[in-house]
Amino acid sequence: MVVNKLSLRDTSILKAISIIFIVLHNALHPIYRPTKVCNEFDFSISRIQFFWDNVSNNILALPNCILMAFGYVGVAYFFFFSAYGLAYKFNKSENVPYWEFVKTRLVKLYIPIALSTLFLLVFVLLFGQYGTHARLSPYHLLLQLATFVNFTSSYDAVIVGPWWFLGAIIQLYFVLHILMWGTKKYGNYFLLVISIASIFILMTFNNLLSEYIFLKKNIIGWLPEVSLGIYFVRSRKIEITNVQATVLAAVCLLLYLLGNVYEFFWYFSSFAILLFCVIVSHPVLLFVHKFCRLDDFLNYTGKISVYMFLVNGIIREPIIELYSRPSSTVLTHSICALTILVLSFFVAVLLMFIQEKTAAALNSGTS
Repeated sequence: MVVNKLSLRDTSILKAISIIFIVLHNALHPIYRPTKVCNEFDFSISRIQFFWDNVSNNILALPNCILMAFGYVGVAYFFFFSAYGLAYKFNKSENVPYWEFVKTRLVKLYIPIALSTLFLLVFVLLFGQYGTHARLSPYHLLLQLATFVNFTSSYDAVIVGPWWFLGAIIQLYFVLHILMWGTKKYGNYFLLVISIASIFILMTFNNLLSEYIFLKKNIIGWLPEVSLGIYFVRSRKIEITNVQATVLAAVCLLLYLLGNVYEFFWYFSSFAILLFCVIVSHPVLLFVHKFCRLDDFLNYTGKISVYMFLVNGIIREPIIELYSRPSSTVLTHSICALTILVLSFFVAVLLMFIQEKTAAALNSGTS
C-alpha cells in the first residue's frame, strides 16, 4: 500500500465524509444536555457507561449512540487537512511573510463566518431563541466571534457550540510559521518532539485546568494531528504493506476504544483514530472513485463543508428543543438528525452561492 499525496479532490471527498459524521454527532449529543456523552475535551468513564446503558436499553439506538459518542472524530481529520493544506502552501514558497499569511488566512476564514453570523441573526429572528440561542446578545456574539470562548470551559457564553474549532484554527495560523521553521531546521524529529510535548501538557494540566479552560479547545491539544499533516506534506510517499496497514489500523482503533475506558489512553486517542482514518481512507477513496455521481457529490459537499460546519450548530437548536428530547423515540432522534444534516447542506449551498456571487460582483466592479 502506497500513501501518496492527497489531491484536492481526495481531500474534498474526505472532508465531506468527515463533515457528515460531525453534523450527525452535533445533532445527537445535545439531546441529553447538560449530560456530557462523549470524551471530546476531557475524559470520564461515565460517558462510555452512558453509551452502554442506552444501547442495552434499546439495541436499535446503536447507530445513533455511535454517532453521538464517537462522531466528533471527524474534527481530528479537519485539523489534519488544515495543517496539510497550509504546509503544502508553505512548501511552494521559500519566503512566506508572517503577517501577510495570517491576514490572508483570517480574511478567508471570516468571510464564511460573517455570512454564517448573518444567517444566525436571520434564523433567530424567524424562529426565536431556542437552546444556546437564548444567550444571543451583542456581548456574547462578540466573545464568540473573537474566539474568546476557547479560553474558558464555561458554556455560558457559547451561542454556537461547534464554533470552538474556529478559535483553534486561528491559533494554528499564528503558530504555523514556528512549526514550519522548526520542521525545516530539525526535520521530522521536531514534529515528534512537539507532539510528545502536547500530549505531556495534556496529561499534566488538562484535569487541573478543565474547570477553567479545555486545552482540547485550543491548538495546544491538537499538535500531534497538525504534525501528522505537516509530515505527510514533507514525505513524497509512504510505503507500507497491506498487512502492516491492517495491523496498524487495528492497533489504532483499539487504542482509541481503550481511550474511552481508561484515562491514560485517552491522551493518545484522537491521534490514534486520525491515523486509523488516514489508513482506511485509502480503500475508501478507491471505492468512491468507482462511482462518478457519488464521487462528484462528495467532492462538492467537501467544498461547502466549511459552511455546513458553521450552520449546523445554528439549525439544530430549535429542532432539538422542540422535537428531539431524551424521551423521544430512536426514530424521532434519527429523523431530527437527518433533517439537520439535510438543512445544513442546503443552507451551505445557499451561503456558498452568495459568497461566490458577491466575490464575482466585487471583482467585476474593480476590474
